[in-house]
Amino acid sequence: MINFKKYFLYSLVTVFLGLISVFLAILFLSKNLPSIEQLENYDPDLVTRIYSADGKVLDELFVQKRVFTELNLIPEHMQYAVVSSEDRKFYSHWGLSLRSVARAIMINTLSLSYRQGFSTLTQQLARNLYKSVGFEDSIVRKIKEVITAIQIEKTYTKDEILEMYLNTVHFGHGTYGVEAASKRFFGKESKFLSIDESALLVGLLPAPASYSPIHHPSRALRRRNTVLRLMRDQKYINKMQYQEARSKDLESVQESPKRGSAPYFTEYVRRLLEKEDTALNINIYRDGLKIYTTLDSKLQEIAEDAVLKTVIDDQARLNKRLFNNREEFEDLAYLTIYSEDSIKTMLEGEGKLYKDLRAKLLVQSAFVALDPNTGGILAMVGGRPDYHDQYNRAVQAKRQPGSVFKPFVYTTALNNGYPVTEQLLNQPVVLNIQNMDGTWVKWKPQNYDGSTGGLTTFREGLRKSMNLISVRMVQQDIAPAEQVKQTAKRMGINTDIRAVDAIALGTSEVFPLEMVAAYSALSNKGVYSKPFAITKI
Repeated sequence: MINFKKYFLYSLVTVFLGLISVFLAILFLSKNLPSIEQLENYDPDLVTRIYSADGKVLDELFVQKRVFTELNLIPEHMQYAVVSSEDRKFYSHWGLSLRSVARAIMINTLSLSYRQGFSTLTQQLARNLYKSVGFEDSIVRKIKEVITAIQIEKTYTKDEILEMYLNTVHFGHGTYGVEAASKRFFGKESKFLSIDESALLVGLLPAPASYSPIHHPSRALRRRNTVLRLMRDQKYINKMQYQEARSKDLESVQESPKRGSAPYFTEYVRRLLEKEDTALNINIYRDGLKIYTTLDSKLQEIAEDAVLKTVIDDQARLNKRLFNNREEFEDLAYLTIYSEDSIKTMLEGEGKLYKDLRAKLLVQSAFVALDPNTGGILAMVGGRPDYHDQYNRAVQAKRQPGSVFKPFVYTTALNNGYPVTEQLLNQPVVLNIQNMDGTWVKWKPQNYDGSTGGLTTFREGLRKSMNLISVRMVQQDIAPAEQVKQTAKRMGINTDIRAVDAIALGTSEVFPLEMVAAYSALSNKGVYSKPFAITKI
């Protein structure tokens, strides 16, 4: 009897110490886990969208592509597919499935390795939401996961948990959440997903890279069919729906995501926001912002078509010159490295030209359209639409404006009191020009067509864009070079230009956006409107 009491007392002490140990272990592991407040105020990173003035989505900015959508907008068969495949007891457990735990213990014990997990859908959500839970396969991580899952179950309803799961789970190819995945793989909103498409997406969840329908279509198809079978077996779909969905192929899957519209413009907007995000207290990659811009999507489409047509025509002329000049072509096209026939074929539009030859052989262009009354950017093309790159020539490339600069010369002359009927000799002049190395050379400009003449009015000189008249206006101090520079600056040319006689012919480089903005002042009765791209956030 004494021994029994003694053993009983020992047992009680052991159980008590064991409970204390478990309690301390849970307390220790819970130390860095999310608090109730964090669980109640979960705020995931969301996709920021850039909109045109007419309401079209131009592009999206994100670290993890995640678009939140409410559960009632997600098809029921998508919800059923997740539950049947990932956690069939989801609606009956409290964050931990004891049956799954027992099965996992048996399999892992018999195999003497960690082969079987027992994560419920809520545990997966805990792991996805909170980095402090961890991702390594270990007992410690599992305990953390279970603790957090139980807290989630106490804080949220089952529908709220399912909604969070479907909006945070990783589907591969940089997409998080069913809405982002639906748009990436099928190019449509999640509410339009069919049964087979829902099953395909859910089939990705165990290993998105391994079951990718783009890189591993046969595996993805087998995995999709497994999900469909589970849905059928659990009575979420009937036999006819199962057979119909199983017969579908992967034709609806798009291999590459659609490129955003107006890529040069949206990149311009992104860079503007990056400079201001601290002052505005925003994070353009995480806050799920809606950025409304001035761009007109219809005008943008017209602009891109016009630019492409123009550069193709100009490219044909350049090709003709190069093909007729063996020495120049050989030098520019690296014919000692590349096949001449291949280069010619690419330049004629059959196939993409090698990247290291594009800067030398491709004709480029830039286009900007502004609303002269407000300064709003209506369209922007920073380079060839068929060879998009990161260099936005509309705002980054300094180019000589040439004759486009002449109106600033004439505006200066008019401001100085000269009438448009004032006359100058349309005769050659000689200018002293300073080279980049500081040396001076004599330059004798001429009109575009080589013509000369007698006395010519300002009006006629501008109408025919006569170089000799513009040069004489500067040289004879009718429109002194320094005054022309200041006129251009007042009208929006902020780039530092050289106040020399050659300013009359636009020899100083400027940005295209500046030039268009300065011209808009002329059409806006002399009022300059600074270009802008964003209307509201």
